Amino acid sequence: MELFHHFQTELKNTLAFAQVWPTLLQRSFHEPHIMCTMLCLAANHLSLLRPDNPRYSHAALQLLSQSARLFRVTLAQPVTVENCEALTGTAILMQYLVWCNVGFLEDLEPTGSDAGLDMSRDQLWRMSGHGRRALYGNMGRPTVPRHFAK
Repeated sequence: MELFHHFQTELKNTLAFAQVWPTLLQRSFHEPHIMCTMLCLAANHLSLLRPDNPRYSHAALQLLSQSARLFRVTLAQPVTVENCEALTGTAILMQYLVWCNVGFLEDLEPTGSDAGLDMSRDQLWRMSGHGRRALYGNMGRPTVPRHFAK
């Protein structure tokens, strides 16, 4: 409950596409891939806010594994008008989770030069195209879910 409360009261108001999250919060009670991903993001956020408490980073790691598995199973099903918003919302949450992993920047010199920047270590760079292809690849003509079009 702590993680869900944190997502609902602290995180959802900071995410892009604010109009989507109330709907996805409701759907998360019926679609485990949404719930696990929301809880994982909340655990990640709390692990950054409270680094002295390892239970949040442990929870985030366990939830990441579970949410990735559930999302993969869900993506194996046909993408429909009924599920495309939930899939797109979960994909956005997954992108936020990837943004939590910026360890590849730690080796950069503070000079501002990007000479040591290795984009192959950036998980967001590596993953961003895969989500779009998985969501829209089998839909025929790609469309934008109605909540994301506003």
